[in-house]
Amino acid sequence: MVYFLSGVSQMEYDWAEGLRGLLDPCSRERLDIMKHPAARRKFLLGRGLLLYGLRREKGIGCLPPMKITGQGQPVFAEFPLRFSISHSGDAVMAGLHESAIGVDVEFIRPAYDARAAQRVLLREEIDALEKPEDFYACWTILESYEKARGTGIRLNGERKTAFPIKKIPHFDYEGYSFACGNIGDMAYSICAEGEIPPLCIVKPEEFDALILE
Repeated sequence: MVYFLSGVSQMEYDWAEGLRGLLDPCSRERLDIMKHPAARRKFLLGRGLLLYGLRREKGIGCLPPMKITGQGQPVFAEFPLRFSISHSGDAVMAGLHESAIGVDVEFIRPAYDARAAQRVLLREEIDALEKPEDFYACWTILESYEKARGTGIRLNGERKTAFPIKKIPHFDYEGYSFACGNIGDMAYSICAEGEIPPLCIVKPEEFDALILE
């Protein structure tokens, strides 16, 4: 499933230290080198939402061991599920799937960076941009696609075929399935091999209750 949690800036932080003890060694090491409180909080929220999903789906009490790939992407070392995490603004999203998955969430701002669009979007995609929401839809689609593939964002010259964005909210592209949309002021995209997993909206109190139990 894919889990979406919003309103995180209003959440209490009581669970933070308890959650640290439920992290795998790789995640704990990454957390301990983070000095900025906001970065630590964001990291813990992502890992916490991932653990929330694992507890709901598999009854697992702590995160399975992870490793970092050569492309810098965290993956489970042996556990037979793939995952993806994204943060933006006041929201966090985490996806779990039996095959490749990528998720991305972005706060929809009143304007967008036209230079960024020129770097990463194809001309057909740029021509279809009529409002800021269209750019953030394209951006989340691109991010989720590259996460599912295990790569970073590529420049537009490295991608030959435009995303069929006129088919949003559901379409297929180069062997991957996509589901896209908006939740409040957040744009999101889910990219997966095979069937798209369902989306679950998590309330802050549900997150707190499961993490703290």
